[in-house]
This record gives sequence, C-alpha cells and structure tokens, in this order.
Amino acid sequence: MQIRNCAIEDIEQAAVIFCEAYAAPPYNETWELANAKAYLQRFFEIDPANCFIAEGNGEVTGAIFSFSYPWHSGRLTCIQELFVSEACRKQGVARALIQSLKNGGAWLVAHKGSGAAEFYQRMGSVQMVHTSSTMVQSPHDAASTGRSTQCEGPARTGDCAWPRYSFTH
Repeated sequence: MQIRNCAIEDIEQAAVIFCEAYAAPPYNETWELANAKAYLQRFFEIDPANCFIAEGNGEVTGAIFSFSYPWHSGRLTCIQELFVSEACRKQGVARALIQSLKNGGAWLVAHKGSGAAEFYQRMGSVQMVHTSSTMVQSPHDAASTGRSTQCEGPARTGDCAWPRYSFTH
C-alpha cells in the first residue's frame, strides 16, 4: 500500500469507492457517479495538499479529502470524506490516510451508528457530542471557552445523529 497526494486523475476511481461506501448501511445513499465525482472534485479544488489516496497494485483503494484553515490555536483540519474499498478495510488503510495529514489533529463528523464512528473512537478520537440534539461543541471551543455551536449543513440525514469527533495522531 502506498499513500500519496491525490491527483485530479484519481477522482473518478475514488468516486466509485465513495459511491459503494455510501450505498451500504447505515447510509443507504444512492449516488450518481457524476455527482460523486463532482462532489469530491470540489473538495479537492479547495485544498489539494490535504487530499490523499491509498493505492495498491495501481488501483485506488481509499481516499481522504480534507481541508485546513487558520485557527486561533494554529491550523484546523476538517476531514470531509474518508473512505476505503470494502476489500481493503481492516488492513490499516484508513489509519494510514489519517496519518498522512500534516498538522497532527483533525475534526470530522461521522454517523454515530457507523463502523466509521467506531474506527475513530479506536483511533483515540474524542466524541464531541452523543445526542440527537442540534447542538454540538467544536473541539477547540470546547477546550478553550466551552461555547456551543449549531449543527451546520445537511448532515446527510438532516439531524445531528452525526456527532463531531476530534483527535490527534
């Protein structure tokens, strides 16, 4: 397995894996390949230096799409998407993709009933909320001020069954 920066040419293979990953429970989402490709390309264009793919035998086996921005305590990295092909799961691919991030820490939102949420917890993440409430705490605000922020965006299902996680690696 090799981890390398994602290139625009990798987006289509990544989109196929993305569609397969989100078609499975608990997500049960049906993505058109063109829409998945456009979605991933959009995040790639935001911050290509924070997008990586895992590759084995010349094929994309997983990917992480993230972006970072200045924050009061340094840089904050948000993992937008992390997915691994079914055949390559439980082989350290997702862990290697997370470790490819440069700043040592990140936050993300994951469906609390998913294998992904369990994986993040095994990686030592801190679940920022465990409720279906619409309030979540950002990891930096929770540590410094205790402020709460509204759950933003569609969060796939429209509720906050998608708690935020924060971890360092």
